[in-house]
Parts: sequence; C-alpha cells; structure tokens
Amino acid sequence: MLKTAGTKGKTLPPKLLYARRDVAHALSISLRSVDHLIANGQIKTRKLGNRVMVSDAELRRFADTDHDTLTSTQPSTDAADRAPFCRTTSHARLT
Repeated sequence: MLKTAGTKGKTLPPKLLYARRDVAHALSISLRSVDHLIANGQIKTRKLGNRVMVSDAELRRFADTDHDTLTSTQPSTDAADRAPFCRTTSHARLT
C-alpha cells in the first residue's frame, strides 16, 4: 500500500503504472536520473497516450536489483563527450 501526503494518512491501493515523476520519488532520485535510466534501457516504459509510464513490476524489478551507477557504463562514442570543451580563440597559446 502507498501513503501520500495529500491523503491525510489514508492508504491508497498500489498503482499499476507510475509517471516519471512518481518513479523519481519512489526511487529517491531526480527526474533527470529517471530520464537517463529510461534512455539507457535500464528502466522499461509503456506509452499511455503521450505520457511515459513505468509499470509497478518494472519499478520493483529495478529497485530489487543492485546498480553500480545510475547511468550506462558503456563509454560514449561521441567525440564531444571524450574531450573537454575548448573554444578556439585568436589568442596566441601560452606555453
């Protein structure tokens, strides 16, 4: 059962699908972290109209599994991610 602040201590039945914000709250992580987990395929989603939803079973599966990091451990193939940002200027390089 799920207790929420807006229900004055009443207990609600468990949901079948959770919105991304509810997933973030349930896992005690940021919404951005949830989006990264979804994008990396670590959390599977369902579409309900234009909403991205996570099933109760998927949320529990993720929560019951150990995770080293919240994002993918695969190295990026994007060159911009490998090298630090450096803006080219007309100034002479100091050595």
